[in-house]
Amino acid sequence: MTIKLRESIRRRPGHRSAPPELSIVVVFYNMEREGPRTLLSLIPPFQRNVDEIDYEIIGIEHGSSSPVPVPDDPELNERLRLIRYETAPVSPVKAINDAVRNECRGRYVMVYIDGARIGSSHLVSQTLKSCRSVTNPFVATLSWHLGPDVQMQSVKQGYSQLVEDEILERIDWYNHPEGLFGESVLAGSCRFGYFHPIAESNAFTLERERFLSIGGYMEGFASPGGGLANLEIFSRIVEQSDTNTITLIGDGTFHQYHGGAATSDESYFDAAQPEHIEVTGRDYRFPRYDTLYRARFTRESQHFLQTSMDALSATGGKERE
Repeated sequence: MTIKLRESIRRRPGHRSAPPELSIVVVFYNMEREGPRTLLSLIPPFQRNVDEIDYEIIGIEHGSSSPVPVPDDPELNERLRLIRYETAPVSPVKAINDAVRNECRGRYVMVYIDGARIGSSHLVSQTLKSCRSVTNPFVATLSWHLGPDVQMQSVKQGYSQLVEDEILERIDWYNHPEGLFGESVLAGSCRFGYFHPIAESNAFTLERERFLSIGGYMEGFASPGGGLANLEIFSRIVEQSDTNTITLIGDGTFHQYHGGAATSDESYFDAAQPEHIEVTGRDYRFPRYDTLYRARFTRESQHFLQTSMDALSATGGKERE
């Protein structure tokens, strides 16, 4: 699709009187190509069933040399505030914490630590339904990598931004969002599918006050991309006894290839372990938790349900170590 851009980027001058129900925090770092798609995927008409939902988008330009070109769209103009955050650390965790504390007005906060991820078509509506259904909600989403394999592998076989652009154009992703499932694979953090615990979520949601009460991200994670900060906060929240975790089936995020630290380097996890030990005092370990599910089934995504069932059968329902 052709994206019409605004002539200038400016912060929305004022707030509506009533706070929105949801604030979506998205971090961008040199994502001129990926950022506009991510932003368009978070608003209607791409987002379905959100007519009765009031939400805002807080975009954080975290040390980018060039800002995200913002699509000229009335819905986006109304919802988006784009903030340039200049900070010495290359990790985005402090910027996210500050945005949740000082910029977000919603009762619930959805956090995108990586702004290169296209959201699925019912991500917002399914998330809000989940949040409203329980106390102390934590809504977790699975992640997909665009392309024939996880991107740290597919790039070795010639996958590139150009190839990805051709795929997205061919499937007409904006008008046919379910086609994204046919051109992607589950990320390594959730490679066993829906019915095994996952390691992290790249679009998780919880109450803003709860995020602040637990201290948000641990700001000792100073590595590019945050190191294992996203895994750490996921484990910390889902393992709390009063957390009601809900995992979405059939909705999540699709990672666009941009040469990011965590999705380009196979050794990223091992290299990040020492920092995790330094910050938390222990090795990273896979979380153990119970979850409820909210499901949305489509023809295009049903093969991931079968993959998940096969993985569950292969392990006899046992948790991964």
